[in-house]
Order: sequence, then C-alpha cells, then structure tokens
Amino acid sequence: MEAEEVVQEVFLKLWQLGPECDRIENLNGFLRTLTRNRSLDILRRRAVRARANIMLASGSRSTHNDTEQQVLLNDAKRILEEAINLLPEQQKLVYRLCGQQGLKNDEVANRLNLSPLTVRTHMKLALRFLRAHLAKHTVVAFVLIVLKLF
Repeated sequence: MEAEEVVQEVFLKLWQLGPECDRIENLNGFLRTLTRNRSLDILRRRAVRARANIMLASGSRSTHNDTEQQVLLNDAKRILEEAINLLPEQQKLVYRLCGQQGLKNDEVANRLNLSPLTVRTHMKLALRFLRAHLAKHTVVAFVLIVLKLF
C-alpha cells in the first residue's frame, strides 16, 4: 500500500513540474532520488509511530507487556542471527568481531591477516545486507535499533 503511495506521489510531483521536467538532465536519477526520499519519509514516520507505541506500552508495567516485549526481543535476536548466518563467511566473521565483539578494524585486520580497508569493506557490505534483510521485518529492525544490537 505504501509503495503505491510513493509511486503516486513521485508521479504527481513530476506532473506538477510540468514543462520544467525538460530541464532535468538525469530524469532517472531524479526519479530515484524522489522515490528514495519519499520512502525514507514513510519509514521515519513509521519509526516514530512504533517508538510512540513502545513508550505507551512501557508506561503500563504489566507482566503481560513484559512477556510480550521479551518475546519480541527474542524474535528480533533470532531474525538478526538468521540474517548474520546468511552473510558470506568473511563478512560474517568480520561482523562478529567488529560489530558484536567490538574489536577495531585494525585489530580484526591483524587477527585475520587482512588489510584494514578490506575489513572496513566487509563490515560495510555486511551492514548493508543486514539492514536490507531486516527492513523486511520493520518492527524487528526498529526494536534492534532501539536496543542498539547492531
């Protein structure tokens, strides 16, 4: 539903530009940027709503809410672990050492006999994959962000 809204809003914006569209040198890039920005707006709005819901839920301290939050946290950890296991071996190892154990790139580079730039690249690719994978599980991704697990 939201994807359709994004597309409609992008084309509405394009329509509103009218003849000014002819002056856009890279229409493909322009459309991509508009789509990305609108999608990010929707994700931000969704995150704010989720954060508000979590704050409201945490205001009432019942056993049910605590249990529900623990189940949600366990699901989030499980989905993150599944995503980590989908990484290529080298990226997985670098992510576990840097991201989970907190080692610096230089330390990981020495330990794995890699250049620090290679470690940085592996970490960047791993994080990109994990974010994309977790974006499919928006609530889970939000919980992980809030809890700073990745």
